[in-house]
Amino acid sequence: MPLTRRRLVLVNGWFLQQPTTGSGQYLTALLREFPALQTEVRLRTLVPLPTALAGSWTPPPDLPNGMEFLPVPLPPGPDPLAKVWWEQAALPLQCLRHRAAVLWNPYWSAPVWSPVPVAVTVHDVVPLLRPEYRQHPRQRAYLILNLLGLRKARAVITVSQAGAETLHRHVPEFRGEVAVALNGASSGPAAPPDPARIHELRSTYGLPERFFLYLGGFERRKNVAAILKAYRRYLNLGGDPAIKLVLAGRLPARDTAVLQHPAPLIRNLALDGQVLLTDRVDEAVKWDLYRMSLAFLFPGLAEGFGLPVAEAMQAGTPVVTSCY
Repeated sequence: MPLTRRRLVLVNGWFLQQPTTGSGQYLTALLREFPALQTEVRLRTLVPLPTALAGSWTPPPDLPNGMEFLPVPLPPGPDPLAKVWWEQAALPLQCLRHRAAVLWNPYWSAPVWSPVPVAVTVHDVVPLLRPEYRQHPRQRAYLILNLLGLRKARAVITVSQAGAETLHRHVPEFRGEVAVALNGASSGPAAPPDPARIHELRSTYGLPERFFLYLGGFERRKNVAAILKAYRRYLNLGGDPAIKLVLAGRLPARDTAVLQHPAPLIRNLALDGQVLLTDRVDEAVKWDLYRMSLAFLFPGLAEGFGLPVAEAMQAGTPVVTSCY
């Protein structure tokens, strides 16, 4: 719908506190660049927080001054229930309170009822494609809520043309507007790390001189198991063992239907000493790893966009990825 002067758009800021996730990076980057648009649209980001933290919260320092953020206390309770309460009850009520013109959810969630038009960014429809995301009754109930909300949304944004086509194929009941707004990769630091920085990184993380890199999550759909098996085959076929494999990203606390810790497979494939697990790395280190690696490996089984692939290419690193 056309927006008149200074009409208010409320933004669901659930992932603002999770900056290393794909949805967190997407939201943070858009908020960072929004003032440059010089639009008459006014954004106000609602940030759900535990009651004890809501009064002392401050916006991330890398976001521009003048952006509007409003901490909103969450009720006590398990995270999954709090998230449903936030998406289905709190956000519609906040729209009434703030007399908003539009509610924007920068990830796939939408209230079944809203007093204002809702726009949703759908990065992917992985829960419809991968059965491990809907094994538990709670997962299936949440998926049903999101499908109902999506069908009532006024507009949907997808991050790729393939994403739009997948959405129409798997949610044919949706009749709203679909806009494709491609993701972009920031260029990161302007130059490769200097020798002193490289020495510091090697010392901090135990990085080898030469390595292949995977950087991302450890959901089973990321297909890290295939990377490990391919690397084992590379060594078996006479590949240089001095070229190690680095797996970077937050490691899961335990295996689940969705998550898989790589350590057991590393042991089973006799790759101890050949594979380095860095755990989570910050944004600056991420770009250093891209530029230091011989190649970036990303054989995902289901992705909405695959932002790390674009980032690695932006860094000038050869990429081995999948087409599914």
